Amino acid sequence: MATSAATPARAESAAPCVAAWPAWDSYRIRFISNDGRVIDSHTVRKHTVSEAQAYALFFSLVANDRKSFDLVLQWTENNLAAGDLTSRLPAWQWGLRSDGSWGVVDANAASDADLWIVYALGEAGRLWNEPRYTRLAASIAARILKEETAEIPGLGLTVLPGPVGFQLNDKTWRLNPSDLPMQLMDWMAHQGFDPAWTRIQESSLRLLIESAPRGFSPDWAIYEVGKGFREDNTSGQRGEGGYDAIRVYLWAGMLAEDVPYRRK
Repeated sequence: MATSAATPARAESAAPCVAAWPAWDSYRIRFISNDGRVIDSHTVRKHTVSEAQAYALFFSLVANDRKSFDLVLQWTENNLAAGDLTSRLPAWQWGLRSDGSWGVVDANAASDADLWIVYALGEAGRLWNEPRYTRLAASIAARILKEETAEIPGLGLTVLPGPVGFQLNDKTWRLNPSDLPMQLMDWMAHQGFDPAWTRIQESSLRLLIESAPRGFSPDWAIYEVGKGFREDNTSGQRGEGGYDAIRVYLWAGMLAEDVPYRRK
């Protein structure tokens, strides 16, 4: 079902699904541990990434599975945010370390995960009438603004892929179009978190459109002041649209037909 840009996961009844959802049950049993960790068992580190935790929060909300939601949230906070999501963004990767211990492998945050966590918490607060979720969503949204954005000349206030490593020099940034679903950006702009989210909504749309002049989105894009966007040919895909870029088409295809920029 297509959804509006401003309310990406609201059904007509404004309530989560209460019917049986075998796909969610299968995923939960296969990939989520009893304590709420989404495990990629096919990797050497048997790792967990913050995006997986964020998606698990979203799907458990849609499934009206509050028990799983709380378990995933608690594990995320305890292990990726040192016990406090109000004081730090979740680390991107957790798993088996080189010394044989288990813990954070990559402490840099991933803004796409952080945005989905904010959205899942905000909607969980609304649908389950839980103010704690709503407050936590607002707190993380404020931290994203503080730590994961940059005022880029010619583009405006923009969400970076993470706090560290994406400003290449004083005129050049590395950006990921798939990190910014317009459904989420529009939602963020309408929650009353901070007026700056309206500016981010505008720069996100520009990033999606201007980084794909022929309609094919790259996995990663370079923005250089005065020159605009170009493909990032230094990435593993050498500028081609691959694993990451698939999400750009997914998010665009899920936009409602009446969204003004859907066909851009």
